[in-house]
Amino acid sequence: MYKVFIAEDEHLIRESLKRTIQQLSETLPIEIVGEASDGEVALTRILERQPDILLTDIRMPFMDGIELSQEVRQSLPDIQIIFISGFDEFTYAKAAIHLQVAEYFLKPIKPDELRESLEKVVARLEQQPQPMIDTSYSFDVKKNLFLNAVFGNQSTLSEALEEARQLDRQIAGKKFIV
Repeated sequence: MYKVFIAEDEHLIRESLKRTIQQLSETLPIEIVGEASDGEVALTRILERQPDILLTDIRMPFMDGIELSQEVRQSLPDIQIIFISGFDEFTYAKAAIHLQVAEYFLKPIKPDELRESLEKVVARLEQQPQPMIDTSYSFDVKKNLFLNAVFGNQSTLSEALEEARQLDRQIAGKKFIV
């Protein structure tokens, strides 16, 4: 089963993509493992869930789809990226070529086009040898993952303190505590 992640800031388009992909999952070996409405949140979730396919809008708040794709490629070089854009601009197409994205769609996306694209991407993924996943993230990404776990109440106090020590960070002191 191939994991799909959707990064799209427009709620209606994100919901439409989810519905279409859920329908396609009846005939294709794909499943949605996450979604986000901006690139910054998407990056953290993508690094946690390690999807095989990323559908991302190009223009999003905080971190656009191009920046997101560049960051994701560093940790997941074999991820298949599909760009979605409401803008037919050459600079976006040039960035898509540079990032070697699998597909570039202009909004609105037709379900048949998405199906054909996902079929191609799945076929491409099936041809690839299973990669060894590099979990050695950059220091900044490790800090972000740590802070998200702490603030999301996803780790115990002892786990948080130990991870803070490993990152050479102090989260408890005489006058402060996170």
